Amino acid sequence: MESTASAWSLRRKLFGYMLLLACLLILFLMTAFFLSGQYNTAEQEAYDALDMQMEVYEKYVLDHFDSIAAAGINLSKNATSSLEGYLEKNALSFADLTDNAETIAELQQLFLESLIQQLNQENCSGVYIMLDTTVNSRLEDAESSRACLYLQTNGYKSSYNPISMLYGNADIARANDMMPHRQWHLELDTRLFPSYEEFKRRTDEPAAATYRFTDLFVIPGTEMRVMLLCVPLVGENNRFYGLCGFEISESYFMSYYAQPTKVDYLTYLFTPGVDSVIDTEAGFSCGESDGYYRIPSGTLTAEGLENGLYRYTGSALSYVGISRSISLSPNNPLYTLSVLMRKSDFDRDKTTESLKTLLIWILIVAAAVCLCFYFSRKFLIPLLKSIERIKANDSLDEQTSIPEIDDLFAFLSEKDRQHSALVHTLSQEKQEMLAQHELLKSEHHAVTSEKEHLQTEYEKAQLELSRLAYSRKAEIDPDDYAHFLSGVKTLTLTERKVFDMYLAGMTVKEIAQASGIAESTVYYHNKNIYSKLGINSLKQLLRYAALMQQQEKEENLLQA
Repeated sequence: MESTASAWSLRRKLFGYMLLLACLLILFLMTAFFLSGQYNTAEQEAYDALDMQMEVYEKYVLDHFDSIAAAGINLSKNATSSLEGYLEKNALSFADLTDNAETIAELQQLFLESLIQQLNQENCSGVYIMLDTTVNSRLEDAESSRACLYLQTNGYKSSYNPISMLYGNADIARANDMMPHRQWHLELDTRLFPSYEEFKRRTDEPAAATYRFTDLFVIPGTEMRVMLLCVPLVGENNRFYGLCGFEISESYFMSYYAQPTKVDYLTYLFTPGVDSVIDTEAGFSCGESDGYYRIPSGTLTAEGLENGLYRYTGSALSYVGISRSISLSPNNPLYTLSVLMRKSDFDRDKTTESLKTLLIWILIVAAAVCLCFYFSRKFLIPLLKSIERIKANDSLDEQTSIPEIDDLFAFLSEKDRQHSALVHTLSQEKQEMLAQHELLKSEHHAVTSEKEHLQTEYEKAQLELSRLAYSRKAEIDPDDYAHFLSGVKTLTLTERKVFDMYLAGMTVKEIAQASGIAESTVYYHNKNIYSKLGINSLKQLLRYAALMQQQEKEENLLQA
């Protein structure tokens, strides 16, 4: 007998199969978790968290700047209307305002209430109206110095938000319980607006097509970094009166756009341009509303990672995040929004997630091995003992402790008895089949003789049919028969179908039932068929048809 010592035992096989099944089940569950999104990698979780913050951040920015732009356009219309009304009422031209400090002060007083109202209503840190004129054209910088009323708010979230005047007539500020800013100036320098001359050239276009936002700049004499909305004041005959708009300061941006988040030290950037190198000094930044963040400095270089994430490397600190480009106005270049988390926090989360995953896999595999070992041992020990008893006794009648084995032996004994009975039955059936074969053989000879007799009778019938057709042909008018043949070719598909049914021996009622139509419809078709074939009865139709079929049969025989 060939040795089976090197073969796997039943216990080892069962253990291996159970372990394989457990691994496949674990793999299936893990795949299901991945596909259903129940299990995400650290990269995916970071991307989902940052993407959610980006959705909110982007919506806030676009809605805010669109609202500011709409308010600026409305302010431009109202200010232009007030200015022209004032000039008309006082019989002045816009050129008369130059070197007329008193008149300019009256106009600023006229604008003041509207600007204060706009400053309190809109989400901004300041509002201004700048006229294209000056109180003293003899000064050295008069070409770029323009009369301006510029108000700022000193609070963004409290119920009390004091207003100060950054540019304008100081007497107006004091008369309205408003303090001039510590860096107050009478007029604003237009060199802060690189597109100022362009506004003066595009006066034939509506304000909605020419407004724009300035780049971030520092107000002269202060440390305030601001961005201004610039909307032109254009009156009748496309006369350029100046600019108006709103201010968004760096501190206001930090306060307004701070969002609640579960990401530690989350950072939001708002920078001009779309490039892999982000200049943080040229834009705004903010952080989470309930925590702190480190204001980025210098430039950040973006490099793609997995799952849509980017690594932003800077001189002081590196980040991981996502960016999107937006458009603030038709006249501004694209801006970039970025939502960033510190790379050190990202690496920490990634390491923690990897360790958790490894620990889970170790626990799962250990549990699977232990369970497979336990169940294989629990199941096989009684089975092996019973088999050894059976081998030692060589008897199938002895009962074992395993019902399944007892049932198997009983089943095999019953199968042996059934097999013997089946062999005996098949032998008897074989004898009967031989006898039936001889009987069928004799019946076959009888059927063959009958077939030859019927063939002879059929040939006689065919000769008789030919004779009758010939005799009938002599009784049929050749012209009527020729008209009948030509008429058959003109029948429609439905009429031909009814015609063939008549030839098959069907009645009108049978034709109606077979075709699913009413008997009246069959009679209608009869009328058309009789008319086309030149006949007046079904008997005449059948007679002509029989002759036609006989001729076709003869022609086929001749061609064959």
